[in-house]
Amino acid sequence: MLIFRRLPLLLPLLLVLLAGCSVFPGARVLLGQDDTAAVAAESVDQAELVMADKGGNTNPSLAAAADRIEAANSRAVDIIELKNNEETSTFEVSMLLEIPQGSTNQQQFTIIRRALELTWQGTLRESQGDERIRIQLLSPLVIPTLDGRLSFAGEVIATSEILRAEAVAYLGQRPLTDQDFSNLVAEIPSIFVVPEQQEIYQGTPNHPSFLLQEFEAQITAAS
Repeated sequence: MLIFRRLPLLLPLLLVLLAGCSVFPGARVLLGQDDTAAVAAESVDQAELVMADKGGNTNPSLAAAADRIEAANSRAVDIIELKNNEETSTFEVSMLLEIPQGSTNQQQFTIIRRALELTWQGTLRESQGDERIRIQLLSPLVIPTLDGRLSFAGEVIATSEILRAEAVAYLGQRPLTDQDFSNLVAEIPSIFVVPEQQEIYQGTPNHPSFLLQEFEAQITAAS
């Protein structure tokens, strides 16, 4: 049986209120209104499990950038992969996102805004030469193993893509507010896109994870 730990994200609805955007596709999945267990059961066999890098092959400058972003986000995000994709001229980041239970819509919105803004800012040097920055926001999909322990896959809850030049121009307007970010999303919808169907992270983790241990401890305590 698959056990889901879903983040209480209400950002699509909040953006509709703040920016007048149309309802984001896939919001019903994000809000838990669809039965995704069957979809996950079919796709998890092909999933790359979200695990810490064991090979020590992370570029030191990229690892340092990830560490700075995590620290600036007060450990609300856990970057598991970041790389320059030379084929698409895209700097790619995949991160787990933790939003505290009981958070208000406004608090959730601010956490996501800061995660994206600080990632843009924190990778400006590393993304030089890339045309765009792409971020995957992930929620851990918890899978019990036969030995009674837990493994994790990453469920994509949203993707964000922005031209690097647009990110630089936006960050140059600091200090920034939630309304500034909402206006940006209204202008550039690709900054926050919810998948229409369930997507499982298929990357290759290259940065150590710390949130998975916390999730596992919470799940174990709850059970």
